Amino acid sequence: LLEASWQAYYSPSEYSLNNWAPGRMRLDSIGLKLEHAITDNETDTHAFVASNVSEQVEGEEDSIIVVAFRGSASLSNIKTDLNHWQVPLPEKIISDIPAFNIRPGMPIAADKTQWDKNENESSLQSINDILRGPSGKYESWPTTSGESTDQNDLDQSALIPNVSSGAKAILRATPMARQALPCVHGGFLQNYSNIRKEIIEAIVPVLKRQIDKSVERSRHGGSFDAAQPLTLPKIYCSGHSMGGALAQLLALDLASNCEIVIEQPISEDETSITNSNEAPSKQSQSSLDENEEVEESSDTGDIYWLGQKLPHRNTPAKKIRLRPPIAVYTYGQSRLGNLAFKTIYKRRVPHTFRVVTEGDAITTIPTVGPFCGGVYRH
Repeated sequence: LLEASWQAYYSPSEYSLNNWAPGRMRLDSIGLKLEHAITDNETDTHAFVASNVSEQVEGEEDSIIVVAFRGSASLSNIKTDLNHWQVPLPEKIISDIPAFNIRPGMPIAADKTQWDKNENESSLQSINDILRGPSGKYESWPTTSGESTDQNDLDQSALIPNVSSGAKAILRATPMARQALPCVHGGFLQNYSNIRKEIIEAIVPVLKRQIDKSVERSRHGGSFDAAQPLTLPKIYCSGHSMGGALAQLLALDLASNCEIVIEQPISEDETSITNSNEAPSKQSQSSLDENEEVEESSDTGDIYWLGQKLPHRNTPAKKIRLRPPIAVYTYGQSRLGNLAFKTIYKRRVPHTFRVVTEGDAITTIPTVGPFCGGVYRH
């Protein structure tokens, strides 16, 4: 991963003679194959997505995804580093509802609204909606029974989402109060936002391909023609300096928005998901535990077992919802966010490792000050 982070400084398409990294990207020496290279000319942000081309100690061929970001290597990148005023992290990056749903043998389901960039405008509109009140004018909410019947008869359940989003919008607009929300380095967030759509659209298809292969190996065997346990592909995010901060943002984004759904039919003996023919068995609805949630895969009654459509058998199935295994390795990375960001990040991406050189000042800044907009924490 250290070598992958260094390779991100090289051009994947041509031999370059720049002072930072003269040469050309070579991933074959570390057992990787380039899947997609990302370049944003506006912010001079560079990254690549790769997969393994040979068997690893912890996985088969094409079972690992490596995403590496380039660090600061230009005047534009230095301007990004200096833009360290903290800004609230967009809710779509830390959403509790995954935006991308991956099922073996089925198309990827994606929420297209993830690419909307008008979240700040929506927050301001929420503030205006709360201040205006139900009549559309800036006034106080009704508090007594003598007020207008139209106002008292409003659907209160419809007001809850507006109040919730509006409260968050007000916090975001208040410099001191916004520290209650996850806030990050403004420059790093801008760079990541510019490439977010491209890099996620490059990762998700590769992840889907690897999941399908893993399911195939678990069903029919792998390199030694023997059935193997189902293992999920691993995603490694890495980067040096500024690239390490971008790697953390991507890891948190994937951990929040990417979900793998595997449908598991229940067998007759309730101890195995398959019978002797390695196919799901029938089971009556009455034999199920009353507290156990069971659902079919579609309105038509179709049942999918590890991506394979089975005949109609009225077989109940459970949906197992998983998140992809994600690990982050950064090198010489500067601080990224405040305490609230640190808390949610450590909860969702616990396998994060920072490698630093003792005495490296870059890894200790920014901290706090009039130009930071908040307190930074590793």
